Amino acid sequence: MKIRTFTFSLLLLIPLLSLAQGQSGPIGWASVDANGQNGTTGGAGGSVVTVTNMADLITYTGMSTDPLIIQIDGMILITPKGRYIDVNSNKTIIGIGPDSGISEGGFRVRNSNKNVIFMNLNIQDTFVEGDWDGKTNDFDGIQLTQSAHHIWVHKCTFLRQGDGALDITNGADYITVSHSYFGANNKVSLIGSSDTDTYTDRYKVTMHHNWFDKTTQRHPRVRFGWVHVFNNYYHDMGRYGFEEHGVSSNGYGIGVGVNAHIWSEHNYFEKCVYPSQFYDNTANPGYIIDNGSHFVQSGNMLTRPDGLVWDPSDYYDYELDPADEVKEIVMANAGTGDNTTSIADGLQLNGQLELSNFPNPFSEFTTLVFEMPEAGKVRISLFDITGRKISEIANEHRLAGKNEIRLQRNGLRRGIYLISLEFKGRIITKKLAVH
Repeated sequence: MKIRTFTFSLLLLIPLLSLAQGQSGPIGWASVDANGQNGTTGGAGGSVVTVTNMADLITYTGMSTDPLIIQIDGMILITPKGRYIDVNSNKTIIGIGPDSGISEGGFRVRNSNKNVIFMNLNIQDTFVEGDWDGKTNDFDGIQLTQSAHHIWVHKCTFLRQGDGALDITNGADYITVSHSYFGANNKVSLIGSSDTDTYTDRYKVTMHHNWFDKTTQRHPRVRFGWVHVFNNYYHDMGRYGFEEHGVSSNGYGIGVGVNAHIWSEHNYFEKCVYPSQFYDNTANPGYIIDNGSHFVQSGNMLTRPDGLVWDPSDYYDYELDPADEVKEIVMANAGTGDNTTSIADGLQLNGQLELSNFPNPFSEFTTLVFEMPEAGKVRISLFDITGRKISEIANEHRLAGKNEIRLQRNGLRRGIYLISLEFKGRIITKKLAVH
């Protein structure tokens, strides 16, 4: 076990700066001030600890009541298989690099615990022949339940869970799931426990910029919730090899259950026979609207908008990417680390993205030099050493090849800063010194 007693580390800073599209916090329901919690900040302000084994992970996630930033270094095997690691309030659990997380178990937030961030984690199980439907591996990757609230799941990779990859049940509320990859799974995300659920005013969930890749159902399946699903990429629903196990399924995208109220916006459906399916009843119909989604080799989107009672723009701010660009944006960014390939055919940039500056250190100005592998929109931001965004230097279209921008000091104090460059989901960060 390695313990960091300071409040921030550069190992943590780089993943935090690598929030997609310049995000510095959750977009959607996890950002809303409600239930005595103003947004979702996780373990911000707490100590940073690094864990490499299950015993230490349990100690910090489920036994400590202090705010903590818990870094997982490498993959931790959970025993016995199917065990849940409980997470208390005010925790950030973040993987160091693209190859850290847990296997053969899951995380669980319950008992009204709140303000938890899961970031940059691999959460996966080992597939067992004859056990594809979870009869013995019956556990979730992340389970949010028993009135847990204000949870943000960001840039995680979920593979081969025995049951749901990420289930939200028994009154869990105010949740955002963003820029995550879901692959090689039957059930992805159940929202709402059953048709007789008593938590009929809960399940406020936002899902955006996620990649559902060759999974079968529940993307998500919703009961009672006010759920916003935008800018997600749905690829090849129902094609995760179930036929070889004697099961035939075309799969579906969004499941509309009893009293569901779903906003679907600017999603990209490819090879999805049923982009949506209804699982409600006449006594408690579900409702869904679709605004501008893109369909490639897919069936028709079934909608029923007239009964919707809410609009996401009344509760939080968000921006929609053009639907026909969602596939490229999501594939380049979803999941842990620099996830440009996966079960589906990945997207690769032809060439490297490079960033430097001279002079460094500087006193009056420095010249940022960045090499673009191809033309496109680039965003360059300046952060202080704690990760606080100071300014946006550029957010504009640039040509392929060498580009330069002069950065003036403009009152910056002496010290270390960081420059973050984002291009088509790729992010690189460099240190900058002012003297």
